[in-house]
Amino acid sequence: MHLHGAYFRVIGEGDGALSAALSLEKQRLVVTERIPQGDTRTFAPLLEREGRWLFHCHMLSHMSAEYRYIEPGGPGVFQPVAGMHHAALDSTGMAGLVLGMTVQSAARPASPAAISAPARKLRLLVRERPATDRSPGATVFQLQEGPQPPALDAAAIPGPPLALKRDEPVEITIVNQLREPTAIHWHGIELDSYYDGVPGWGGVREQTTPPIAPGQSFVARFAPPRAGTFMYHTHWHNFLQLVGGLYGPLIVLPPGQTFDAETDKVLMIGLGGSHDSLSPLFLNGSTQPEPLRVKAGLKYRFRLINITPNNPTLQVSLLAGSSPVRWRAVAKDGMDLPATQALEQDARQVVSVGETFDFEFEPAMKGDLRLEVLRPGNRTLAVAEVQVR
Repeated sequence: MHLHGAYFRVIGEGDGALSAALSLEKQRLVVTERIPQGDTRTFAPLLEREGRWLFHCHMLSHMSAEYRYIEPGGPGVFQPVAGMHHAALDSTGMAGLVLGMTVQSAARPASPAAISAPARKLRLLVRERPATDRSPGATVFQLQEGPQPPALDAAAIPGPPLALKRDEPVEITIVNQLREPTAIHWHGIELDSYYDGVPGWGGVREQTTPPIAPGQSFVARFAPPRAGTFMYHTHWHNFLQLVGGLYGPLIVLPPGQTFDAETDKVLMIGLGGSHDSLSPLFLNGSTQPEPLRVKAGLKYRFRLINITPNNPTLQVSLLAGSSPVRWRAVAKDGMDLPATQALEQDARQVVSVGETFDFEFEPAMKGDLRLEVLRPGNRTLAVAEVQVR
């Protein structure tokens, strides 16, 4: 379950028969919570901004109007309903485990809050990359940093890392160059509802977030209030936009810090095909990711992100031989962990759909490690070599 625009506190857990309150030391602040089959959770949402928000399952099979029917031919193969357009049931294209919430406050303005400080301006292109003899077709993000757009054949999956600064205003102009509408959600970011990226629902009172029509643009304005690991992705519930590659990492840094790809290791898990059970799993945009090169004695931050449509139990492991090494948990969904939870542990972590986890890892000696992504039943989906020098 994922909450837009704010965190929620997990204050209780149960098994369907009994529910127990969690002690303060075990409570957690998240934007996405995995709930195993048969379990229950008690949540306290921390919605503080006026507007309309969503609380929904992040698995497309549970919340997409178009892809909520499972084809009898096999588990995980999703068949769109004949003649159904993704916006046919409602303006958001959502159905199933979706709850809309309206937050009212007479003390707050009835329009998106103005950002007074000068904003950093970015231009994000949403494009369709044609198939070639070297690569399949894809829907892609590209940053345009000058007067001319970048070469389309240079576009990659996932989208470029957006490295922002905490409390620094940003204006991101999203330019839709697809042949269909789209919408972009800033997953985990606390911002005004109008900019959250839910067309036909987001906004305040009479103001409603529009879809981004083909050839049109939309400016998202926000100032991220905390540093951490987040993501941006399509919120237009056409399964093929997400599978086609419309997702990317969003990294918010404290003032004075810069993003360093040498020590910040973003590990984004997504898909790259047409049907869920048949799609190859991509780790950083490849079924055969490049080796990660690290140095013994140097501290690294591993940022794990799962933006697959329907893979809620992927396990990421960092192994020396067949045994996990040790790393220290530091953040979940962009929220720094309290000291009672920021603990060293075996390097194995289930990362569900829509979750992010941050771990610190300091290799002690040179050698070769292996980063694995597994489905239940120990089915290896992706492997990346980690070379310690």
